[in-house]
Amino acid sequence: MFASSETSSSGSSSSAPRCALSRITSRPELFRGAAESPHHPYSTLHEARSAYEREFILRKLQEHRWNMTQTAAALGLERSHLYRKMKSLGIAAPD
Repeated sequence: MFASSETSSSGSSSSAPRCALSRITSRPELFRGAAESPHHPYSTLHEARSAYEREFILRKLQEHRWNMTQTAAALGLERSHLYRKMKSLGIAAPD
Protein backbone atom coordinates (compact mmCIF):
# COMPACT_ATOMS: atom_id res chain seq x y z
CA MET A 1 0.00 0.00 0.00
CA PHE A 2 2.77 2.48 0.87
CA ALA A 3 5.34 1.12 -1.53
CA SER A 4 5.08 1.97 -5.17
CA SER A 5 6.99 0.65 -8.10
CA GLU A 6 7.91 2.84 -10.99
CA THR A 7 8.31 1.75 -14.56
CA SER A 8 11.55 2.82 -16.16
CA SER A 9 11.92 3.72 -19.81
CA SER A 10 12.97 0.15 -20.59
CA GLY A 11 9.66 -1.15 -19.27
CA SER A 12 11.02 -2.92 -16.19
CA SER A 13 9.73 -2.00 -12.77
CA SER A 14 11.89 -0.99 -9.87
CA SER A 15 11.85 -3.38 -6.92
CA ALA A 16 12.93 -0.77 -4.37
CA PRO A 17 9.95 0.54 -2.37
CA ARG A 18 9.62 4.27 -2.06
CA CYS A 19 8.10 6.01 0.89
CA ALA A 20 6.63 9.49 0.68
CA LEU A 21 8.84 10.56 3.59
CA SER A 22 12.01 9.57 1.73
CA ARG A 23 11.31 12.31 -0.81
CA ILE A 24 11.44 15.05 1.82
CA THR A 25 14.80 16.74 1.41
CA SER A 26 14.68 19.45 4.00
CA ARG A 27 13.12 19.95 7.41
CA PRO A 28 11.87 23.29 8.73
CA GLU A 29 14.61 25.31 10.41
CA LEU A 30 12.92 24.86 13.78
CA PHE A 31 13.43 21.09 13.71
CA ARG A 32 16.84 20.81 12.07
CA GLY A 33 19.24 19.07 14.41
CA ALA A 34 16.64 18.65 17.15
CA ALA A 35 16.92 14.86 17.23
CA GLU A 36 20.71 14.84 17.04
CA SER A 37 21.37 17.60 19.55
CA PRO A 38 22.65 16.43 22.93
CA HIS A 39 21.67 19.82 24.39
CA HIS A 40 17.95 18.96 24.29
CA PRO A 41 17.47 15.79 26.33
CA TYR A 42 13.75 16.34 26.93
CA SER A 43 11.97 13.27 28.16
CA THR A 44 8.43 14.62 27.87
CA LEU A 45 6.45 16.86 25.58
CA HIS A 46 5.77 19.18 28.52
CA GLU A 47 9.51 19.68 29.13
CA ALA A 48 10.20 20.34 25.45
CA ARG A 49 7.30 22.79 25.13
CA SER A 50 8.29 24.65 28.30
CA ALA A 51 11.89 24.97 27.10
CA TYR A 52 10.76 26.26 23.71
CA GLU A 53 8.33 28.76 25.27
CA ARG A 54 11.04 29.97 27.66
CA GLU A 55 13.55 30.53 24.84
CA PHE A 56 10.92 32.19 22.64
CA ILE A 57 9.73 34.57 25.36
CA LEU A 58 13.32 35.47 26.32
CA ARG A 59 14.09 36.23 22.66
CA LYS A 60 11.01 38.49 22.40
CA LEU A 61 11.88 40.23 25.67
CA GLN A 62 15.37 40.98 24.36
CA GLU A 63 13.98 42.22 21.02
CA HIS A 64 11.75 44.68 22.89
CA ARG A 65 14.43 45.61 25.44
CA TRP A 66 12.40 44.05 28.28
CA ASN A 67 9.47 46.39 27.68
CA MET A 68 6.64 44.23 29.03
CA THR A 69 3.82 46.05 27.21
CA GLN A 70 5.49 45.77 23.79
CA THR A 71 6.56 42.17 24.40
CA ALA A 72 3.08 41.11 25.51
CA ALA A 73 1.59 42.75 22.41
CA ALA A 74 4.12 41.01 20.15
CA LEU A 75 3.25 37.67 21.75
CA GLY A 76 -0.49 38.30 21.58
CA LEU A 77 -0.84 38.13 25.37
CA GLU A 78 -2.25 40.39 28.02
CA ARG A 79 0.56 41.91 30.06
CA SER A 80 -0.61 40.14 33.22
CA HIS A 81 -0.52 36.81 31.37
CA LEU A 82 3.05 37.52 30.25
CA TYR A 83 4.08 38.09 33.87
CA ARG A 84 2.32 34.88 34.90
CA LYS A 85 4.00 32.91 32.09
CA MET A 86 7.40 34.36 32.99
CA LYS A 87 6.93 33.32 36.62
CA SER A 88 5.91 29.78 35.65
CA LEU A 89 8.94 29.48 33.34
CA GLY A 90 11.41 30.94 35.85
CA ILE A 91 12.10 34.13 33.94
CA ALA A 92 12.94 37.09 36.14
CA ALA A 93 13.06 40.65 34.84
CA PRO A 94 16.51 42.23 35.13
CA ASP A 95 16.94 44.77 37.90
